[in-house]
Amino acid sequence: MLKRKMDEICLKHPVYGSMRISDELRDTENNAGRYKVRRLMREMEVVAKYHKKHITCKIECHTIYYYLLGNLIIYMPDLVFCSNISCIFLKNGTAYLTVVMGWYSRYKISWVLLMLQDSRFCRTALKTALSKGKPIIFNVDHVSQYTSN
Repeated sequence: MLKRKMDEICLKHPVYGSMRISDELRDTENNAGRYKVRRLMREMEVVAKYHKKHITCKIECHTIYYYLLGNLIIYMPDLVFCSNISCIFLKNGTAYLTVVMGWYSRYKISWVLLMLQDSRFCRTALKTALSKGKPIIFNVDHVSQYTSN
């Protein structure tokens, strides 16, 4: 009965870990401690859904460029563009947002929002940004969408 109640909570709130699930169980009169809930979660192979750190990794075949903006003074437009990818967790999945921004004005030059994470949506945002201006430096993270061919 406890596992069934835990399963209902996990389906309703997939981001809950053992602490929050034990709090929910305590609210519904099914008292179970955090460590018991954690053990049962392992038995049920239930894992809280959360944003994982360190999702980028160094790939040997990709060229790594050194950070050029350390002491650089941004004194004019179109000197530096930057881009980044953000995950937006939705009820029905994950959406990915990529934005290209000018460092001088902090103006969002282009952005693309898609439900798929591949290099296509980064290229689309980059092409739109390059049609509006040509930067000397384009600063991005070392994620596979930017370092792929």
